[in-house]
Amino acid sequence: MVNTHDTLPLGIRNNNPGNLRAAVGPDFKSHIVDGFNHFATMEEGTRSLFYLIHQYYFHIGLRTLPAFLGRYAPASENDLKAYEIAVGRALGLNPLSVATTDLFLDRPWRAIDMARAIIRVECGPAPYNAQFKGEWVDPFTMVTALERTGKW
Repeated sequence: MVNTHDTLPLGIRNNNPGNLRAAVGPDFKSHIVDGFNHFATMEEGTRSLFYLIHQYYFHIGLRTLPAFLGRYAPASENDLKAYEIAVGRALGLNPLSVATTDLFLDRPWRAIDMARAIIRVECGPAPYNAQFKGEWVDPFTMVTALERTGKW
C-alpha cells in the first residue's frame, strides 16, 4: 500500500512549498532532505519563501520577472521560459513587456500572488478538497506567514 504522504510533491512533504535550497530568515531551523530544506511547519516554509521574495526584490533589486526567476529558478534546473509564462500569467503581466515591467512586490497582496504562483509551479495544482480548498498552502497560512516576516 502506498502512503498518501509519499505521493505529495516534495515541497509539500518538506513543508517547503517554494522548494528552497537554503533557509532564509533569522529564526528558521531546517534540515536538508533530497537537496531541499525541510521545515517543521508549512508556515515556516512559506515564511521563508516570503523572506526570499523580500530579499530578492528589495535588497538585491530583482524587480522584473526574468531577473527574479533567473536567480530563483535557474535555467540549469528549470524550464525558465515555462516558469516565466506560468508566473507571469498568474500575475497578469503582459508577455510582451514582462522584461521591463516592475513586479510591485512592495504591495503585500502582490507578494502573496507571487508566492502563490511560485508554489503552483513548484508543487503543481492542489487537489480540490475541504482541507486545501484548491491550494497547497491555505490562505490563512499564506497571510500569517507574510505578516510574521515583519517586512510588509
